[in-house]
Amino acid sequence: MSFFNVGEKVVYPNHGVATIEDITTKRIEGGDNSFYHLRLSATNSVVMVPINNANR
Repeated sequence: MSFFNVGEKVVYPNHGVATIEDITTKRIEGGDNSFYHLRLSATNSVVMVPINNANR
């Protein structure tokens, strides 16, 4: 279940504001895991955050 949508701005701890660029699902160790792809405004880097960890 996704809490946020593509295009929304979020705050990534210790890195600041980011924009959600994509939401994907990848198979890792036999299980499907969904990820937010965040583009960090300060560094233009991309970070993949597991949706299950988004509330932390």
